[in-house]
This record gives sequence, structure tokens and C-alpha cells, in this order.
Amino acid sequence: MTPNLAVSQHTIIQDLIEDGLLNGTLISNVARCSERTISTSRTNYHRFGSTRAPYNGRGGRPRSINDAVLEVVLTLLRERPDLRLDEMVIFLWDSFDELLSEPTISRALVNAV
Repeated sequence: MTPNLAVSQHTIIQDLIEDGLLNGTLISNVARCSERTISTSRTNYHRFGSTRAPYNGRGGRPRSINDAVLEVVLTLLRERPDLRLDEMVIFLWDSFDELLSEPTISRALVNAV
């Protein structure tokens, strides 16, 4: 993975994009980066008003089990600590109509502790 651009490079790129006098190749030569970086920066500038895209969270695949369901499972485990994973799967299906696998529930419980 390539390193992030320095703040000074972003400033140069944004100023040159705003001027509109140079094409992508010339801007990349001045800012010492690739033409693809200029293309991405130009798109970000038009979409977000800056050459950097805003932070949009941690990314990755969304969780299968939401916080409300996890809280119900934790409460259930406090009441019945001997409950097995396969019984939790059945309980969640009956209560929430959500079919979650045993490994999904197990990972959620490990992360909750």
C-alpha cells in the first residue's frame, strides 16, 4: 500500500485544481504523485470540497448481530449461564426472526466481554 500524501501535497493539488489551468499530468509532476492520485483528488474535491474523502467509519462487512440483540443475549446468559449456543440460535430465531450461526454468536460474545 502506498503512503498517504503529505498535507502540503494535498494543499498544492487542491490549489491547482481550483485554478483549473493545468491538466492532471502537469499537476502530478508539480505535486510529485501519480496521475491516478490527481484523478481521485479531483473527484474528492468535486464531491466533498476537499482532496481528501471524509472518514466514513471503520469499514468492512456490517455486523450480523446488532447491539439490541446482543444485549438480549447477554441478559439471557445472566439469567441462564448454562445456555448452549444451539439454544441461543433457536431463541434468537423465535424472538427476532434472525437466523444467526453459532460462530457468529460466539464471536459476538467474545467481543462483548
